[in-house]
Amino acid sequence: MTSPRFDLPTSNVSRSEFLNPYFFYLPVGLAWLWYAMKSGRLMFGTAVNPRIKNAGLFNFSKKEINTLLPEWHRVRSFTHCFQNKILLEKALLENCIAFPFVIKPDRGLRGIDVHIIHNREEFESITLRKDNDYLVEEFISDANEIGVFIARKKNGELTITGITHKVYPSIEGDGKTPLIHLLQKHPRYKNSYLKLPEATLKRFDTIPSKGEVLSLSTIGNHNRGTMFLDGTKFYSEKAQHQLMRMFEQMEGIDYGRFDIKFPSLSDLENEGSFKIIEFNGAMAEPTHIYDPSYSYFKAVGVYVKHIQLLHESFQFRKRLGGRPLSILETYQQLKLHRKK
Repeated sequence: MTSPRFDLPTSNVSRSEFLNPYFFYLPVGLAWLWYAMKSGRLMFGTAVNPRIKNAGLFNFSKKEINTLLPEWHRVRSFTHCFQNKILLEKALLENCIAFPFVIKPDRGLRGIDVHIIHNREEFESITLRKDNDYLVEEFISDANEIGVFIARKKNGELTITGITHKVYPSIEGDGKTPLIHLLQKHPRYKNSYLKLPEATLKRFDTIPSKGEVLSLSTIGNHNRGTMFLDGTKFYSEKAQHQLMRMFEQMEGIDYGRFDIKFPSLSDLENEGSFKIIEFNGAMAEPTHIYDPSYSYFKAVGVYVKHIQLLHESFQFRKRLGGRPLSILETYQQLKLHRKK
């Protein structure tokens, strides 16, 4: 990236960035109710993304979503109901996935229980719930990660509404302070350092050299220390055009966020070289609202605007005969979701 906007120190933290999520969910929920009254359907959002179960709001499979992605932009993956490590290792060989690899709940949200397994030692030590289906994916080592939010307007036009540039957590040593104490004093990491990968936790007692910059994680989750920046205006029209070319080929996708990795901006602009590591549907957050420069009211305003765009996507699908879930159908799907 050439813009100094992406060189902000990770110590930059806004007052609203780490608020309890319900400070956002309350006004967003009220906005949802407003558009529900306008449409006459409480679950209007479930009519969008017709190729994804329940539009990606609940009780959906990430693996099933992965199969909708263009093959040349898709990561290799498989689902596995964790029973024992021998069966998992066999499945890794069958699917040509080697270390490192990613494992996460097939129906999880907000980056919870996501692990990167770098080697056999970590493979042997990982503990997973035996009643969960997990999605196992190849790890994409590309240096850059973004979240690209799209929405279909009521006239059917698909548009990019925001791009989140992700800055992975890192910290600079001073030659005298143990890593754990550096983390405990850091404004961004002090409340989330225990969620860092096992490999980082094992280095807590080490003392980084003065000026040494340690990479803490390559998992792009805000609740694990990654800094989210609003990168929308810093990605060129050429880069956005490459992304839109792919999005427009995906029929039945109207609203949500693509999490994407790519080697360099020139690769993205000139070759469309990128991998989609996840797509989040109607439940997706416009994650650029967590930019440290955003005030609480600006962040809420952007989030509410996206509920309006979700309603526009619903209007488009309604004209084509799309039907949202009834309250009874929603209740039944939520029951199934909780069981899984």
